Amino acid sequence: MKLFFLIILSIVLLEGCGVKSKPEYQGKVDQVNRIIL
Repeated sequence: MKLFFLIILSIVLLEGCGVKSKPEYQGKVDQVNRIIL
């Protein structure tokens, strides 16, 4: 479970580094954020 959380955290960090420009990637990040919240 911790590994899963670390993967999600890395995805969020990547998003913060400017990967937002990819719409399909943004959609995946939004899905993950909904799952977390």
